[in-house]
Parts: sequence; structure tokens; C-alpha cells
Amino acid sequence: MNPLQRRKSGRWTDQEKQLLQSLVQRYGCNWRLIAIHMPRDQRQIREHYLNHQNPAINKRRITPTESESIQELYRQHGRQWKLIASFFPGFSPIMVRNHWNNLQRKRMNQLRSIKRDQQQPDFPSQVDHPQFGNNQQQLTTLTPPSDNIRKKMSITYLLN
Repeated sequence: MNPLQRRKSGRWTDQEKQLLQSLVQRYGCNWRLIAIHMPRDQRQIREHYLNHQNPAINKRRITPTESESIQELYRQHGRQWKLIASFFPGFSPIMVRNHWNNLQRKRMNQLRSIKRDQQQPDFPSQVDHPQFGNNQQQLTTLTPPSDNIRKKMSITYLLN
């Protein structure tokens, strides 16, 4: 590959994956030499192979037991993903980190949902309007519109 030619980024094509596999069989893990023959740089090639294409990588989902172990190891070691992944043969540090991040995202969404449900009643019965006087004034009670008003509103909407 011409070193002056622009390097590619983004998703890997099937042709690139096959080429990488054959070059790894030929040159081993010499990423500099492999990069000469590919439209990707050394870092991209190394990371793609080690995190996606390496035959030693386990493609199955992480089990709940393994997930609990990851959480415990995270409490002990923090964000040392390479160390944590060493306890799980076949899982790359990136896979372990992504699993951890997905767990955290799910937890945050659950907490937000619970908080939102607690804060929002089905229909507010009282509303304070500080712009119409001080907060000491009596609150206005809101009631849902009657069926007759709803019908008139929908007819007016249809006529306009």
C-alpha cells in the first residue's frame, strides 16, 4: 500500500477482514508490516484483530454470574479493564468494559424511570402560580375538562 494514500476509517469490510486474517497468518502480529499491505494504520489493525477477529476471543454473551464477578472485580480494581479481563479467558478488555458500561446505562435508566414515576402524578390537582402574586396565596385547583368542552374543542378544530 502506498504510504501517501489516505488511510481508511469506519466499519471493516469482509474483504479487509479476510485480508487481515491472511496477513496475520503470514506475518504474525507484526502490525507495522501488516499495515503496509492494508488501507488501515497499525493501531486500527491491532485493535480490530485483538478485540474482534482474534480466534481466542469468546463471542458468547457474558453470563449473570460472570457479570456479578465483573462488578466485584471493578469494586476491587477500578477501571483496570485489562486486569479484570484476565480473570475471564476469551473476553477482551474492550468486551468487559462495554459490558460494564451497558450495565451502568441500564441502572441509570431504571433510576431515572423510578424517579420520574415518583415525581409525576397522573393529573396535577393543584398548581402554584407565583407570577400572579406571592406564594402565600391560595392555590388554584385544576380539574380535567368536561366531555362537553372536549366535544366543542374537537368540533372547532375540525371546522378550522
